[in-house]
Amino acid sequence: MLSIQKILVLLAILWIVWTIFKFFDRRNSNLKDTKKNIKCAECGNWIDGERCQNIDCQNS
Repeated sequence: MLSIQKILVLLAILWIVWTIFKFFDRRNSNLKDTKKNIKCAECGNWIDGERCQNIDCQNS
């Protein structure tokens, strides 16, 4: 027989599972970002393109 306590525990378990799935979905969407950030070998700034935009960098 179902009691209120069992229903509340079931709802809590469903909420936890739903939250975990949302967390993994957000993580997967962040990993699929098309921009690749790389670190400039000269100045150490993180860049998303081919060339560094730093004025003082020799790779500009």
